[in-house]
Amino acid sequence: MRKQFLLSLILIIEASLVIPTISCTGLQTEQPVPEKQQATKQAIFQLSPLTVSPMWLFVGDNATVSATVTNIGAADGTYTAIFTVDGQKADEKEIQLAQGQSSEVVFPIASTIQSNKTVAIGDSKAAISFYNGKSYSIQYDDFFGQGGGPFSAGSTWFAFEPWGQVVRFTPAAKPFRITKVKIAAVASFINKEERNYQFTINIYDSTGKKLWSKDYPWQIFYNPLPTLQDFDIPSLRVDGEFYIEIVSHTPIFQGGAAFGSSTYLGLGYNANDYETRSSFSYLGIPKPSSSAAGRKLDWAIRVEGEGGPFQVLYYDDAGADIYNATTDFSFINAFAAPSYPFDLHLIQLYGYRDIKDVGDRNITLKVIDRVTMQPIWQKNISWSEIPYSGTKLGTWADIDTGGITCNHDFFIELTSNNSSDAHIWLGCDTTAKNRNSDMSVGGNIITWHEWTDTSGTDIKMYTRDNTKWMIRVAGIVK
Repeated sequence: MRKQFLLSLILIIEASLVIPTISCTGLQTEQPVPEKQQATKQAIFQLSPLTVSPMWLFVGDNATVSATVTNIGAADGTYTAIFTVDGQKADEKEIQLAQGQSSEVVFPIASTIQSNKTVAIGDSKAAISFYNGKSYSIQYDDFFGQGGGPFSAGSTWFAFEPWGQVVRFTPAAKPFRITKVKIAAVASFINKEERNYQFTINIYDSTGKKLWSKDYPWQIFYNPLPTLQDFDIPSLRVDGEFYIEIVSHTPIFQGGAAFGSSTYLGLGYNANDYETRSSFSYLGIPKPSSSAAGRKLDWAIRVEGEGGPFQVLYYDDAGADIYNATTDFSFINAFAAPSYPFDLHLIQLYGYRDIKDVGDRNITLKVIDRVTMQPIWQKNISWSEIPYSGTKLGTWADIDTGGITCNHDFFIELTSNNSSDAHIWLGCDTTAKNRNSDMSVGGNIITWHEWTDTSGTDIKMYTRDNTKWMIRVAGIVK
């Protein structure tokens, strides 16, 4: 009897483990869950490489370090981003991410002393440096002589309102910040009212964005001869080429002849043998002169500033034409550093690509020792690093080499790997004598023939004597 009772109890318990469920399709019994389906779905996080902004840092800069976090897992989740500096935790943030969602996480960083730091967000790391600034002067005119000596060859030229006079500048180093603008000019006064006239200094970046502007009275230049005057700038940082524009606001009198009233602010200039970085401007937009003589003037506008240790080496004048080499040919520039060893950190290319979808297309970059003629660095770079342009307008692309030690003068060789239906177009400057640019086939420098481009209104001749590729480098002298 006892055994029968126990057996009945066991049967009752076993029966109770199978629980019927009711649904709109009728009576169903629960089936065993396969082992794979019993596994817990998880969030899995993936971090991008770090981005440091600005790329080049001064002591005192308020920089940011950022990364993109993506949830590539099968469930929503929370990611804790831990920011470390030199291995020590500096900050952390939590990010809620749904499955497949991405979000950027940003942390601030600064330094009051010159220093090198290793920063990390999770497993993504980067080395950054803060630099003290060195003094630099940038001068393209010779109005007072390159040494700043007494008045030499040159005269003054004014632009009627609303026209201006503008010079394009290339920073001597990276990073770079403008601290002073120097201008040589002369103002004339014939009555009391005209002493209230003002001129404007504008500073633009390479995209045309106005970075700074200020008005000054004409009377600063009230002198029988042009004088060189200093204008302080509040430590304005520039990351690439920039423009200094002077708008004198010289009024138009007597049918456009300002000479009749002797009322003008004239900017110093000297004539050059080649096209220059100077031009006229209209409402902030550079407008090259329609005459050859007008394109060969150097306005007496100069810049002083502070720069980091990254010396910029270049031989072009940035007056870009665009050229497209066939597949068999490569572009090559020769460089000479101020001294050696020279650590090459950045290669800059001016141009554009003419297709959006690059697929697996690459350009090939080589750094070749000029003494041994052997490559000391080589890398295939995706075409996506070169900006796309449907309007055939070039821009600068920065290729980070990670640091290459050059013990001698060196070549940069660019093979575009163009095809008949897709091209990388490289900028070239034809305003002055070429001493550094060539073309190559298989690494062997050649002397090329003249080419004629009839796509514009003028026939343009590209010759070895005047064609300079817009390839630049930045590095540190050891």
